[in-house]
Amino acid sequence: MDLPVTQTAGVTFTAGAPTAGNSNITGTSPVTADGVATSAITITLEDANSNPVSGVTPTFSATGSNNTLGICSATTALGVSTCTLASTKAEVKTLSILTPVAVTGGTVTFQAGALDHITISPPTATIAAGGSQAYTATAFDQYNNTIGDVTGSATFGIAPDGSCTGASCTATVAGGHTVTGTESGKTGAASLMVTPGATVSIDPQPGDDHGGR
Repeated sequence: MDLPVTQTAGVTFTAGAPTAGNSNITGTSPVTADGVATSAITITLEDANSNPVSGVTPTFSATGSNNTLGICSATTALGVSTCTLASTKAEVKTLSILTPVAVTGGTVTFQAGALDHITISPPTATIAAGGSQAYTATAFDQYNNTIGDVTGSATFGIAPDGSCTGASCTATVAGGHTVTGTESGKTGAASLMVTPGATVSIDPQPGDDHGGR
């Protein structure tokens, strides 16, 4: 008597095409805007039934300027691809998947780097002798990203003569002057023109002796 033979066949189900509704992009923050530090970008691709889509190399974009986008890896069995983003512009950047689906996703915040230089404002000014001019000092990194206002901590001076009290400087001698502000070893300069003060004339009064008598 022949016994019945049972045969089985393996069936492999594969994910469908990735869909925008089930795919996303995110990035790590904050990142220093020095062109070297990078945000880790993660792209996840899934099909309409939330199955991960593997073996696909996506592309992405970021808003803003001065960006360097790293090439993305092919998606893993979990549908995950990793990429990098660097920039020299401090700002909030919005991420988007470009291919194989179009998805606008998370944001990455790039912040200013280490202090590189400061500026003094106003850069030029004119006062009368004995008057005063108030200044502000702003710190920047090497890519001219604003670090912030450092007026309160900066040390101000004036040359060739005059004096500064806090961020307000004065001089009594007419002519060109240079005002400096220094913060953490970085110095900015501004020009200050001092004009002669008003001439005071005294009119003779009745009874004054002008005849030498």
